[in-house]
Amino acid sequence: MEISRAERQILEATDQLFTNQVMSHSGHANFSARIDINTYLITAKGTVRNLTAKDLALVDLNGKILDGNLDPTNLEILSMHSAIYKIVDYAEAVIHTHSPHVLAFALANKPLPCRYEALFRFGQATECQLRIGGREVRNSRLTPLNRR
Repeated sequence: MEISRAERQILEATDQLFTNQVMSHSGHANFSARIDINTYLITAKGTVRNLTAKDLALVDLNGKILDGNLDPTNLEILSMHSAIYKIVDYAEAVIHTHSPHVLAFALANKPLPCRYEALFRFGQATECQLRIGGREVRNSRLTPLNRR
């Protein structure tokens, strides 16, 4: 995917999530979009409210920043996004939010009720557990994502 298209898609997805009141009021989230097999664009800071193309950085799957700057607090997020792109070769984007509604279900250790058409067709999302601090993704938890 060309970089300008990925930028547009990230910005549009961000706007849609805020418009549909999915995002927390703080706007805390991290989005990324794959450019090619080895690189992706990622939000440069931990909040996505009023996001612009200047708030995106180009990185490779090893966490090397190729263009742009990342806030130090966002550096640990790279391992999560990179692990997903490495393991799930068909993944085109990662959206990591702290949506208040979804977070409530996660904290209660309850599955999300199936109220979305895609969940009826494709099933519930697979759990992706992270170590505290988000520094290491447990690949064994991501393996089921590799099944189409």
